[in-house]
Amino acid sequence: MATRGYKTLFFDLDHTLWDFHTNSTAVLKEIFTETELHRKGLDFEEFYTVYNRVNDQKWALYREGKIDKYRLRKERFADTLAHFQITEVHLGDYFENQYVERSPRQTALMPGALEALEYLHERYVLAIITNGFTSVQMIKLKSSGLDKYFREIVTSEMAGANKPEAKIFVTALKNTKTRREEAIMIGDHPEADIAGARNVGMDQVWYNPFGHKSDVMPTYEIQHLLALTTIL
Repeated sequence: MATRGYKTLFFDLDHTLWDFHTNSTAVLKEIFTETELHRKGLDFEEFYTVYNRVNDQKWALYREGKIDKYRLRKERFADTLAHFQITEVHLGDYFENQYVERSPRQTALMPGALEALEYLHERYVLAIITNGFTSVQMIKLKSSGLDKYFREIVTSEMAGANKPEAKIFVTALKNTKTRREEAIMIGDHPEADIAGARNVGMDQVWYNPFGHKSDVMPTYEIQHLLALTTIL
C-alpha cells in the first residue's frame, strides 16, 4: 500500500484508459475499405504499420513544439499514402477528416479501466492530463462514459504546453488546487507522463502492460490498472 497522502490522481487518457490501438485500428480499417485502397495494391497491415510510424513521428515533433496541430493533421495521412506512391491530396484529407470524426466516438477501454475508476473516484479527486486535442479528447471521454469520473480535464491546447513540459503539470495542479506532494501521475509514456511528472516533483505510476523497458525509474510500475487499487 502507498504510504503517501495523495489527494489527486492525474491520468493520461490515450493508451492508459482509452484503448487507442483497438479504437484506431477499427476506424482505419473502415476507411481503408471504403476508399478501396486494396485496389491500388495496398495491404491493410502494411498500411497500418507505416501510418503508426509516421503518426508517432509527427506526435514526437508536436510534443517538442516543432510542428503545430495543423501540420500534424495535414501531413500524417498524406505522408503515409506518399510512402505507397499515392499523392492524391483529396484522399489524405478524406482519411484525416473521417478519422478525426469517427475515432473519438469509439468506446474500447483498457482492461480494468472502469473497475479501477469506480474504486478510485470515491477516494480521490481524479483529473486528466493529456496531449490530445481538446475537442477530440472531450468526445472520447463522453462517448466512452469516462467523463463522469473526472473533476478536471487539462489538455495541451488548454495549457499551452505539451507533456513532458512542466507547464501542463503545473496548470493541472493549479486547476485542482493540489500541492505536488499530494498528487500522482498515472500514464503509459515513460517520457511524457513519468519523467514529466517527476521533473515537477510529482510521484508517478507507470502503466506498462506490455513490459516495455525504460531508463526512467517511476515511483510505481503496474501492468494492469486494477493494480492501482492495491497501491492507492
